[in-house]
Order: sequence, then structure tokens, then C-alpha cells
Amino acid sequence: ALDADMPVAVAARHGVAVYLPSAAEWAARFPVPFSPSVRAGFEAVAVLPMRLAGRTVGALAAAWRDARAFGLEERDLLEAVATQCAQALERARLLAAEHAAREAASRKQRQAEFLAEASRMLAASLDYEATLQAIARAAVPALSDWCAVDLLVAPRRPTPPGAPAADAPSPPDASSASPPAWPPPVVRVAVAHVDPAKLAWARDLERRAPQDWDAPGGLPRVLREGVTEFHPVVTPAMTEAAARTPEELALLREIGFSSFACVPLVARGQILGAITLCNTDSGRHFDDDDRALAEDLARRAASAIDNARLFRDAVAANRAKAEFLAVMSHELRTPLNAILGYAGLLEAGVAGPLDAPQREYVARGRDAARRLLGLVDDVLTFAKLEAGRVAVSVAPVETSALLDDVLPLVAPQAAAKGVALRVAPLEPPDAPPVRVVADRERAAQVLLNLLTNAVKFTPSGGVVTVRGRGVRRDGAVPDGGAVPNGRAVPP
Repeated sequence: ALDADMPVAVAARHGVAVYLPSAAEWAARFPVPFSPSVRAGFEAVAVLPMRLAGRTVGALAAAWRDARAFGLEERDLLEAVATQCAQALERARLLAAEHAAREAASRKQRQAEFLAEASRMLAASLDYEATLQAIARAAVPALSDWCAVDLLVAPRRPTPPGAPAADAPSPPDASSASPPAWPPPVVRVAVAHVDPAKLAWARDLERRAPQDWDAPGGLPRVLREGVTEFHPVVTPAMTEAAARTPEELALLREIGFSSFACVPLVARGQILGAITLCNTDSGRHFDDDDRALAEDLARRAASAIDNARLFRDAVAANRAKAEFLAVMSHELRTPLNAILGYAGLLEAGVAGPLDAPQREYVARGRDAARRLLGLVDDVLTFAKLEAGRVAVSVAPVETSALLDDVLPLVAPQAAAKGVALRVAPLEPPDAPPVRVVADRERAAQVLLNLLTNAVKFTPSGGVVTVRGRGVRRDGAVPDGGAVPNGRAVPP
């Protein structure tokens, strides 16, 4: 110790050389019984502080079996040697510091590259189980000797420390729900080891030493409380405390854990699972940088898992919505077709002749039913699009037929607003019928939307004119579309 009354401590503490020409002087100045120098048969001792830039970095001691006077030249030589030793120590320290800095920078770079690659793998696929297996393999041996990933079948909220696992708080809107079961269903989706031959042994280990879900630490605590279990050094006492039976203790000793870390996978306040990292064969020990890296990896993995599950749930919800819309559309078509059928029977006079007002009422009802049927068909088409089952039937169709389909549906809206609907004749008058190659149902829908908007934006008393022209050989449409009050809508 520096505060001891010994030659080396005095030289280092005060920064001055201590010269003891003989054992007698040693005993006089430092009356310590059984001095190592005297006991070893040495007579003279010189202790010189190693100083550099005004500070003491150590002490140099030399001993002789014969008494010495320590003349001026010898003292200068010894002090020069001490100075050289101090400089050598400083160079060694600087070199070690440089190597440590380079190693730290290299390690930081490797960690950043590992996280970047892990992020790339997590973002590359929505199959998070396969991605987690790839990440576990990448973590070995870059981060640890062993890596395992466990996922909860159903995410759970963290349990406050000390509270029973089955008493985890329930969501605010489910106060009457039963408390979550413990132990929870867990699936091990990935396990990796530096020696692939040990993977089968690891799976056998799970069978021979099943998880103790009542354990106060380890994976059970991480999945209960959502906190990190971090043990940079696994001591023999910790190994003995973790074993429940002599057989388990023998297994744990055979594995030879040197470090252990288990970090939770948490997203949006829910525990999704955990990543377990262990060092065994290499004898390495985790440090705070390893802990930060593992927790960063767990955050990214949890976010990717949560996003993948949300996407999967959204796809399932869309599929259910599409199926519901398809069923609803089919159910609505049945009564609408019945309405149209009976309206046709009334117009045909099956139930007796109709006067003009009655025919007008029946026609309006029929047109309204057709319009509603068109809306139902739109819903059905949307459902088919969502489900990826939409079918398109393309064939030549005359534009006059499309107008015959659409005009009766738009006429009630135009009449109610006081807008006249007109169809301009083809130019020249003796031109052949204009045909388009399209899906008749969808082309009619496009034309219906066009005319509906034209009526909507035409003031009362205005005129909506539908004009068509043939297509030139270069494919251009020279003039055409719906013309509300003289402003042509581009075709």
C-alpha cells in the first residue's frame, strides 16, 4: 500500500529515491521485522520513483548482496534507468490504449453491421419466424455461443414485480375477463449454436430439463415482467441455485455457462417473447455493450413481429369484409330481381291494363330498382376486387346499346333537377354503328358515372348532350363525351 512505511511506498508516494547502503541502515530507517531483503541475504537496496511529466507512474527497486556507498555516478545511472523504465511503461500504456481503442472501434463497427443486417432481414419478409431463425444464426458467434428465440402464442401485458403471474392486469375494457393463464403457451421458433452438431443435443436438453415456470429469474421472469435478465458472469453458486435436481445440476455443469442474457420482445406495451443469449464453450463474458446490442436487436425484432402480425390481421379482416360484401350483394340481388320481374309483368299487362300514370309509376320504380341493382353490383365488384376474384368479359359492343342501358338510369335524376338529356346523332348520319371492345357491364358503369356527374354539375334548365364519333386510324377520338351546357368533358 502507498501509505505503508516501506521503501517502495515512500519512493512512490513522495517521488524521491531511497538509498539503503546496508541492512543496518535498512533496519534503522525502516524497522520492519523479517524484511524480505534482509531475509534473502541482500545488504544494499535502492528504490527509485519512475516519473514522467511530473507524475509518478511506478517505482524501480534494485538490491545487492554486498553493502554499497551509492556514489553520485551510480545514482545518476540508476535514476536514468528509472526514467527509461517510466518512458517504456508510458509507451506500453499508449500502445495498449491504442489497441483497445482500435478494438473498441472495430467492435462498434461489427455491432453496427450486425444490427444493419438484422434490420435488413427483418424488413425483407413478413414471415417473421423464418427471419428470426436467420437472425439467431447470425447472432452466433457474433454475439454469443448460443441463441434461442421464444414467442408467446398470445402476447401478454407485463406483470408488476412480485405479483403472481396469473394476476397480470387485464385491459381496461375487459375487467370481467379471467386473469391470463400461467405458464403461458410458448413456441421456440429458433435455436442456434456455434457447433451445429449440438442443436440436436440442445433440443434433447429441453426434454430432459423442462423449463421451471415458477423460477424467480431467467426466461420465466422475462416473459412475466418484460425485463432483461443479464448475468455477465455465471458463478458456480448461480448454477447450483438454478438446478432443481442433481441430474439438472450435472447437465448445467456439462454445458458450462460463462455468461447469460435474456431480453424481452416488447411492442406497444405487450410482451411478444424473448431472445436468450448464452456463452459457454468460448468462455466469453458479456459486458454493457453486449447488453445494449441485445436490447436494440430485441426492440427491432419485436417491432417487425408486431408489424407482420398487424398486416396479417388486416389481410384477414379485409378478406372477411370482402366475403361479407359478396354475401350481402347476392342477398340483395334476389329481392331486386323480383321487383324488376314484377314490374315487367305489370308493364306487360299481365295483371290488367295500366293507364298512363300507372305506367309512369311502374317505369320509375323499375328504373330505381335497376339503379339500386347497379349499386349492388358495384359493391359486389368491389368485393371481388378485394378478394382478387374479379372477372372481365371483353367483347365488341355497340355504343347505342350502352346508351340504352344507361340513359334510363340517369333520366330520373335529370328530370328531378330539370336537366334535359339529349343524344346527338352520329356524323355523318349514314355512318355505321360505333362499336367498342370492352366489358359491357364495366363500360356501362363508366358511362353512367360520366352522365351522373354531368347532370350533377349542370344547372337547372340546362342540357346534357351525349355525342359520339368514330375512332380515327391513328387511334384518336376527334370529338365526343358528355357535354353539359356546351362544355365538353374530354373522352
